[in-house]
Amino acid sequence: MEDPLDTFPRLLLQHAQARPNAPATREKDLGIWQTWTWSQVASEVRALACGLAAQGFRRGMHLAIIGDNRPRLYWSMIAAQALGGIPVPMYQDAPAAEFAFVLNDAEIVYAVAEDQEQVDKMLEARPNVPTLAHIYYDDPRGLRNYDGIVSLDRLQELGVSQRAVQMERDGWILMQSVAPNQAAVWIADKRDAIGDPEFRAIYVEYDAAFDWSPDDPRLHALVDRAQRWLAKRQGGSDGHEQAVPDPAIVQLIATSGGASSPAWDRLSEIAQQRRAQG
Repeated sequence: MEDPLDTFPRLLLQHAQARPNAPATREKDLGIWQTWTWSQVASEVRALACGLAAQGFRRGMHLAIIGDNRPRLYWSMIAAQALGGIPVPMYQDAPAAEFAFVLNDAEIVYAVAEDQEQVDKMLEARPNVPTLAHIYYDDPRGLRNYDGIVSLDRLQELGVSQRAVQMERDGWILMQSVAPNQAAVWIADKRDAIGDPEFRAIYVEYDAAFDWSPDDPRLHALVDRAQRWLAKRQGGSDGHEQAVPDPAIVQLIATSGGASSPAWDRLSEIAQQRRAQG
């Protein structure tokens, strides 16, 4: 018997499987509409949920959400629900003194704030909220020199599985063993790529795909996104030439990770078919 579609996380996954490339969320930024597909939103929510879980968020806990209507604040709500938690949206125009009552009443340990204004309120209320231990933010402007807070980008980076961490570590050890002169280039290339939010989203979704069905339509969408990103990067759109590791070495590392699944095997097949088609 299939699970009923009675929660937002379940509805999100159902849409991501049924219509992965259809628009799910749109936001106008500097006069330009930004669009995320159902597959991309599911990936974003999963990364947030895994990041929160890695930070200790558990079933029954409350996640405070403070800010205007922004995509990642809504995604944070669904991430909390996916973990069995309860999102607590708060009125963004309320003063810090009023925040303290709600934060204490809900025993808030984790809070997501939109920007500097809301972070400042959380920090002002914090001395009166002994449970408040983690503050995450969406918009980084003005927050460069703040201590004790974490960006949602960084939280999502924490959302990869232990399997992915192990594979990265094993890949580094193997690289040092078989091609030590390539190791520095490989690390620089990976660090440069992981700094791109688009690549991070693809990386996290690839990690999640390990557990998908090999017939999941999101696999095709993931290959499309990865190939578009790679083509853009190889095209040198940033105007400078970058050293990249030897492709033969990269292939050796990729095929020696020791972890595979039917969905990952299917991803490789789809990618090979696309390359053969030109």
